[in-house]
Amino acid sequence: MLPIIDQTDAPLLRVRFGRDVTVAELDAHLGQIDAIVAAAPDQRIALIIDLREASLLGLELRPRLAARMRSGYPHVAGRILGVAHVVDSPLVLGAMTALWWLAPPPFPTLVTRSPDEASTWARTRLDRRPPAGEPPVRAARRAS
Repeated sequence: MLPIIDQTDAPLLRVRFGRDVTVAELDAHLGQIDAIVAAAPDQRIALIIDLREASLLGLELRPRLAARMRSGYPHVAGRILGVAHVVDSPLVLGAMTALWWLAPPPFPTLVTRSPDEASTWARTRLDRRPPAGEPPVRAARRAS
Protein backbone atom coordinates (compact mmCIF):
# COMPACT_ATOMS: atom_id res chain seq x y z
CA MET A 1 0.00 0.00 0.00
CA LEU A 2 1.35 3.40 -1.01
CA PRO A 3 2.22 5.59 2.01
CA ILE A 4 -0.42 8.27 2.67
CA ILE A 5 0.73 11.91 2.57
CA ASP A 6 -1.43 14.34 4.57
CA GLN A 7 -0.83 17.96 3.52
CA THR A 8 -3.51 19.43 5.82
CA ASP A 9 -0.90 21.22 7.97
CA ALA A 10 1.38 22.24 5.08
CA PRO A 11 4.23 23.10 5.06
CA LEU A 12 4.30 20.32 7.67
CA LEU A 13 3.59 17.07 5.84
CA ARG A 14 2.55 13.90 7.65
CA VAL A 15 3.25 10.54 6.04
CA ARG A 16 1.79 7.28 7.30
CA PHE A 17 3.19 3.94 6.20
CA GLY A 18 1.06 0.82 6.28
CA ARG A 19 2.29 -2.67 7.06
CA ASP A 20 3.29 -3.95 3.63
CA VAL A 21 5.03 -1.49 1.33
CA THR A 22 6.92 -2.68 -1.72
CA VAL A 23 10.04 -1.07 -3.15
CA ALA A 24 7.94 0.10 -6.12
CA GLU A 25 5.53 1.81 -3.70
CA LEU A 26 8.43 3.38 -1.80
CA ASP A 27 9.85 4.61 -5.09
CA ALA A 28 6.45 6.07 -6.02
CA HIS A 29 6.23 7.69 -2.57
CA LEU A 30 9.65 9.32 -2.99
CA GLY A 31 8.48 10.52 -6.40
CA GLN A 32 5.42 12.09 -4.74
CA ILE A 33 7.66 13.95 -2.29
CA ASP A 34 9.87 15.11 -5.19
CA ALA A 35 6.73 16.37 -7.00
CA ILE A 36 5.46 18.23 -3.93
CA VAL A 37 8.84 19.94 -3.56
CA ALA A 38 9.06 20.72 -7.30
CA ALA A 39 5.53 22.19 -7.38
CA ALA A 40 6.56 25.07 -5.11
CA PRO A 41 10.20 25.99 -5.81
CA ASP A 42 10.35 28.59 -3.01
CA GLN A 43 8.67 26.32 -0.46
CA ARG A 44 10.51 24.60 2.36
CA ILE A 45 8.83 21.78 4.22
CA ALA A 46 9.23 19.44 7.18
CA LEU A 47 7.91 15.90 7.35
CA ILE A 48 6.69 13.56 10.04
CA ILE A 49 6.91 9.95 8.89
CA ASP A 50 4.91 7.52 11.01
CA LEU A 51 6.45 4.06 10.74
CA ARG A 52 4.65 2.45 13.69
CA GLU A 53 2.69 0.12 11.39
CA ALA A 54 5.54 -0.50 8.93
CA SER A 55 7.07 -3.90 8.41
CA LEU A 56 10.68 -4.55 7.50
CA LEU A 57 11.92 -4.13 3.97
CA GLY A 58 13.85 -7.16 2.80
CA LEU A 59 17.61 -6.97 3.23
CA GLU A 60 18.19 -7.49 -0.50
CA LEU A 61 15.96 -4.49 -1.37
CA ARG A 62 17.65 -1.93 0.89
CA PRO A 63 20.55 -1.11 -1.49
CA ARG A 64 18.04 -0.52 -4.30
CA LEU A 65 15.97 1.82 -2.11
CA ALA A 66 19.12 3.59 -0.89
CA ALA A 67 20.17 4.23 -4.51
CA ARG A 68 16.75 5.76 -5.22
CA MET A 69 17.01 7.92 -2.11
CA ARG A 70 20.49 9.15 -3.11
CA SER A 71 19.26 10.03 -6.59
CA GLY A 72 16.38 12.06 -5.13
CA TYR A 73 18.38 14.00 -2.55
CA PRO A 74 19.65 16.67 -4.99
CA HIS A 75 16.01 17.57 -5.76
CA VAL A 76 15.07 18.14 -2.10
CA ALA A 77 18.32 19.32 -0.46
CA GLY A 78 17.78 22.71 1.15
CA ARG A 79 14.03 22.40 0.66
CA ILE A 80 13.32 19.79 3.32
CA LEU A 81 14.15 21.37 6.67
CA GLY A 82 13.88 18.14 8.61
CA VAL A 83 12.24 14.73 8.81
CA ALA A 84 10.95 13.29 12.09
CA HIS A 85 10.34 9.55 12.14
CA VAL A 86 7.92 7.98 14.61
CA VAL A 87 9.21 4.45 15.22
CA ASP A 88 8.32 1.95 17.92
CA SER A 89 10.08 -1.15 16.55
CA PRO A 90 13.78 -1.76 17.13
CA LEU A 91 13.85 -3.81 13.91
CA VAL A 92 12.43 -0.96 11.82
CA LEU A 93 14.87 1.43 13.52
CA GLY A 94 17.71 -0.92 12.58
CA ALA A 95 16.54 -1.00 8.96
CA MET A 96 16.39 2.83 8.91
CA THR A 97 19.90 3.04 10.33
CA ALA A 98 21.15 0.74 7.57
CA LEU A 99 19.42 2.87 4.91
CA TRP A 100 20.89 6.07 6.34
CA TRP A 101 24.33 4.49 6.33
CA LEU A 102 23.88 3.67 2.62
CA ALA A 103 22.21 7.02 1.80
CA PRO A 104 22.86 9.69 4.46
CA PRO A 105 20.11 12.34 4.24
CA PRO A 106 21.10 15.95 3.45
CA PHE A 107 18.67 17.27 6.09
CA PRO A 108 18.30 16.90 9.87
CA THR A 109 16.40 13.87 11.14
CA LEU A 110 14.82 12.82 14.41
CA VAL A 111 13.69 9.39 15.52
CA THR A 112 11.20 9.19 18.36
CA ARG A 113 8.42 6.97 19.71
CA SER A 114 6.24 10.03 20.34
CA PRO A 115 4.09 11.62 17.61
CA ASP A 116 3.86 14.74 19.80
CA GLU A 117 7.65 15.03 20.05
CA ALA A 118 7.92 14.53 16.28
CA SER A 119 5.38 17.29 15.67
CA THR A 120 7.07 19.72 18.06
CA TRP A 121 10.49 19.07 16.52
CA ALA A 122 9.22 19.41 12.94
CA ARG A 123 7.37 22.66 13.73
CA THR A 124 10.55 24.01 15.35
CA ARG A 125 12.44 23.23 12.13
CA LEU A 126 9.84 25.20 10.16
CA ASP A 127 9.92 28.14 12.58
CA ARG A 128 13.66 28.70 12.45
CA ARG A 129 14.98 31.65 10.49
CA PRO A 130 16.27 30.83 7.03
CA PRO A 131 19.94 31.49 6.29
CA ALA A 132 20.66 34.85 4.61
CA GLY A 133 19.55 34.88 1.01
CA GLU A 134 17.03 32.05 1.36
CA PRO A 135 13.30 32.76 1.09
CA PRO A 136 11.15 32.38 4.22
CA VAL A 137 8.88 29.35 4.58
CA ARG A 138 5.53 29.84 2.87
CA ALA A 139 2.37 27.77 3.03
CA ALA A 140 2.68 24.80 0.68
CA ARG A 141 0.24 24.31 -2.13
CA ARG A 142 -2.02 21.37 -1.53
CA ALA A 143 -2.19 18.65 -4.14
CA SER A 144 -5.57 18.32 -5.83
